Amino acid sequence: MELALVLDVFQNRCVQGHGNRCPKSNNIQEASLSVEFDIGVLVNIFSTDTSGNDFGFTVMGDNAVMRFQTNPWLPKAGENMIEIKSYDGTARQVAVDGTCDAFGFQIRKVEQLIEAGCVEAIRPPPDFDISEEIMGLLTEWEHVIA
Repeated sequence: MELALVLDVFQNRCVQGHGNRCPKSNNIQEASLSVEFDIGVLVNIFSTDTSGNDFGFTVMGDNAVMRFQTNPWLPKAGENMIEIKSYDGTARQVAVDGTCDAFGFQIRKVEQLIEAGCVEAIRPPPDFDISEEIMGLLTEWEHVIA
C-alpha cells in the first residue's frame, strides 16, 4: 500500500483484533485483524493454524476484485495464476511465470543485493524502516488479542 498509495501509510491506523489460544501451549491459533488506515483503506485478515493448509487472498477495489488462484505466500516455480474480475462481471486470468519458488527468489534477491554492496533491500522490497512498521502492526495485533 505504501508503495502504491502514500508514504507512512502504516503510521495512522486503527487496529482491532480477536483470536483464540491453544489450551495446551497458550499460542494464538486463530486470529482476525481489521485495520482501518487513514487514507480510507480497510484491511481484514484471518489466520488459522487449525484449519488445514489452505489459503485465500482477495483484494477488493473500486472497480474490480482480484483473487489469487495459486498460493501468493508460497509461489511455485512455473505458472502462478491471478483472476481479475470487474464488477460488471467480466473476468480475466493473469499468469505470472516464476523461474523459481518463493525461497529461491529470496535467495537470488539477497545474493544480488550483497553483490551490489547493499546492506538492506532497495524498494520495492521492504527496507528496514518498512519491515519495522510491519512488525509493529503485527505486534499491535498480538497485543489486542492477548
